[in-house]
Amino acid sequence: YQRRVHGEPMLLSDISQPLPCPAPATMRRKIEQAERFLKLTNDLCEIKKKKEGIDPRMLETLQCVQERLAELVEEEHPAPKRRRRNPSKPNRITLNIGGMMFETEQKTLLAESNSLFSIYLSGRFDVERDEDGSIFIDRDPTHFSIILEHLRDLRAGVDPSKEYSRFRGMTDRERLAAKREAGFYCLDRLERILSQPTFWVSKEPQGNCFSSLKDAVLAVPAGSRIIILPGVYTESINLDKSVDIIGDGPREQIRLHSGQNIILSTAPLASLRNVTVRQTGGKFNGLLVCGGHMTIEDCDISSEGLGCVAVRRASATVRGNVIHNCKAGGLVFTDGAEGRIEGNDVVDNGLQGVEIRDGARPTVVGNRISKCTQNGILIHSEGSGVVENNIIVNNGVDGIMVIRNGKPTIIRNNVIHNNKNRGIFVSYTANPCGYEHDNLVYANTDDVVIDTNPNGVVVNVV
Repeated sequence: YQRRVHGEPMLLSDISQPLPCPAPATMRRKIEQAERFLKLTNDLCEIKKKKEGIDPRMLETLQCVQERLAELVEEEHPAPKRRRRNPSKPNRITLNIGGMMFETEQKTLLAESNSLFSIYLSGRFDVERDEDGSIFIDRDPTHFSIILEHLRDLRAGVDPSKEYSRFRGMTDRERLAAKREAGFYCLDRLERILSQPTFWVSKEPQGNCFSSLKDAVLAVPAGSRIIILPGVYTESINLDKSVDIIGDGPREQIRLHSGQNIILSTAPLASLRNVTVRQTGGKFNGLLVCGGHMTIEDCDISSEGLGCVAVRRASATVRGNVIHNCKAGGLVFTDGAEGRIEGNDVVDNGLQGVEIRDGARPTVVGNRISKCTQNGILIHSEGSGVVENNIIVNNGVDGIMVIRNGKPTIIRNNVIHNNKNRGIFVSYTANPCGYEHDNLVYANTDDVVIDTNPNGVVVNVV
């Protein structure tokens, strides 16, 4: 400084010697002095540059001063260490759950709306992160893998309520602990799944498993879930309590066989999913619902006796099944039965694909009904309902037959073709109100036939 005031050149040796490490207060004072010194040096350089050009030695000295100042600032206020993000994986999130690290993608954590993770990552709140960039949550990590698997299933479009392998072997205490964690993270769907007591049925001897479905139904409390592992179960079950029966594994490997009604249900609220049903003969049905409500979903059902599924004085939802090779009708709704027949493949049945009679009134929607010996759908004897958006093809008599006081509410938006006789046939003894709206009917012997004359005169309406 004194040399610069008197016009003498500053030497590199004046500031190149390393400084001792002072106390923090001393360091701050030195930084302030260095900043003032730097400002003065810059001012002098500007003056000299304007008057006589800049001295190369001054440039060298100024550069040294700037470098030393930067070192002092770094020692006093070190820059925080930032976690390097992999540019090829910008959406990775690391969670520190009670000291255990879990890594996943942000989209996975956002798979269920209104969860705790969706709040954390919404950007509305400042989420404190550790030095390595992870988010710390002070919870027990024991069951967090179940939380992540649930979210990954949701993101992949898999219904988590159909994936039970992860719960196998859990005790009631473990299930309730996992349910508590699901509640903390506001995962309502997983919490509901874990709220239901679960029991297992296996043909192979395994701990805590029933050896037969019948024994399980008798033993478990109402409101339980029964998971069936692959095997052939030859038994007939009277289902009189509200339980969910679900196959865990490939449907074709989980088989229920019997020469009687495989399941006769009078339960208030029951379900059967993802199993193969084989009724082997006699005057019995594959599944008979005589009370309450039953959901039958994603099953493969056939019967060498009567029908595949019969519903009497009850309600049923029959969805997404393959119903085939029944000696009589594929589905029979009778005696005031109600419900919904949706998205099934009804094929190669001995009489009708669907029969609705005796005051029954289901909704038949979105099915494919084909290759039945007689009619695709038969409505008679005060039967009614809604028939819409079905594909009805290649049946032995008519696509839809309405006779003997059948009274469908409406038949609309169906595709009906290549049936041996008529696409739609409505007898004069039926109530034709609302019988036909916007159906695509073609390539049948007669497409739409309404017999409105007691003498049997047939009127073709195309």
